[in-house]
Parts: sequence; structure tokens; C-alpha cells
Amino acid sequence: MPRFHAAWSAGSLAGAGVGSLAATFDVPPRMHFPAMAAIAALAGIAATRRFLPFAVAEPRPQTEPAERARTGLNPSLVLLGALMLCGTLGEGAAADWLALYLVDEAQMSQGLAAAGFTCFTVMMLIGRALGTNVVERLGRVRTIRAAGVVIVAGVSLLLLASNAPLAVMGAVVWGLGISLVFPTAVSAAGEVGDRPESAIAYVSTVGYGGFLLGPPLVGFIAEGIGLANALWLIAAWGSGIVLLAGSARGSRESVTTLNHA
Repeated sequence: MPRFHAAWSAGSLAGAGVGSLAATFDVPPRMHFPAMAAIAALAGIAATRRFLPFAVAEPRPQTEPAERARTGLNPSLVLLGALMLCGTLGEGAAADWLALYLVDEAQMSQGLAAAGFTCFTVMMLIGRALGTNVVERLGRVRTIRAAGVVIVAGVSLLLLASNAPLAVMGAVVWGLGISLVFPTAVSAAGEVGDRPESAIAYVSTVGYGGFLLGPPLVGFIAEGIGLANALWLIAAWGSGIVLLAGSARGSRESVTTLNHA
């Protein structure tokens, strides 16, 4: 799953690069946007020809009370959703506030701040590209717990840095930590209960909600206490990831960890 999710980060970087080139060569949006939409549509259609054939999964034994299954109230899934929320609140906030923090608080130029955010995104891509091997080696729980610690360390370095290079280094560490939370949580959701498709949909929906909620929440709090202080929320969410990491333990977790110990 992390490798698949790396394609998302790669697409973000590619889009940013193409947009930068379009701006450099004064390509108007009315030409740039339709051209990219057509290319993306053709690539998507071509990709569907390589999809694996659809297979119906065998039903799993019922492991929870019938009334809980009907209502979808699974404590493990709720905790996993909370874990996902802690991750995506911070990731969403980074997209809107990291570059602004580097300009306003770290006193960097807009160009260098944009480069700092690019470093954050590149590190997310690297973390996801290599993350499958890490998860196979350590297991999901230890991987996510370590990711939470790295997030706290990165955000702390960013906010306490006395100069611009240290601030960018903090952003890089933060990007590495946040890279594995979303894909690993989605993977874990597939092993919760007897309806993995519903569990994955729930956790993914919570995750996208975090992407949308994180930026305005940080902005609202920053109005009262300042952006630098508001960003400490992300360190708190990182601590939440550490505490909730156990919710990512699935039915194959112990087997995977033992096989790679």
C-alpha cells in the first residue's frame, strides 16, 4: 500500500513541476488545464486495461455481535479512524501552512519556502516508496509508532529552529514521519471485521475529512495564538499517532513481524 500511495505524491510533484514550467513559459491556464486533463484522462483509460480481473472475496467468519455488525460500530475501526485523523490533520495543515510559516516565522524568501515545502513532499514520496519494506520488516504497529515519534521530532525541530536550514530539516523529518500513516492505516482497515471494503471506505473517508479540516482548524487557532504556536497542534497529533498505533494491528500483523524478525 505505501508504494501505491507513493504514486499520489509523485503525481503531486509532477503536477507542480508542469505548473511551474507552464508559468515560466507563460502558458495560459485555458490551454494548460484542458491539455493536462486530456493527458490524465487518456492515461487513466490506458491504465484500466492493466487492471487485475475482479474476484469476489470469500466471506469471513462473523467475529462481532450481529447488532454491532449492522450498525457498523466496531471499536477497533473507531480507533483506527482516530489514528488516521491524527495523521491527515497534520498532513493537510502542512499543505496550507508550512510554506507560510517558513516565510513569516523562519524569515525565508518565498522561493526558498516553496523549496522547503518541495523537500517535505519529496521526503513523503521517498518514505512511501521505501515504506513497504519497512512495514514488512517492523510490522504496522511499530512502523506507525515510529512514524509518530518522527513527526513529533520533525515538527519540534521546525518550530524551535534558530535558522532556515534547521527549519527545512525539520520539515524534511516531518515529511518522512507523516508519509506512512495514511497508507498503513488503510492497509490495516482491510483486516478489521468481516467487511473490509466498508472498513477501508470508512477509514479513507475519515482521512480525507482530516485533510479538509486540518488547514482551517490550524488557521482558526492561529488567529488567537499565532501560527507558530498553532502548529504545535501537529506535534500533539503526532503523539496521538504513537498512542493509537496499536489499532493498526491486524490479523496478519504477528505473522508478518515474525517472518521478518
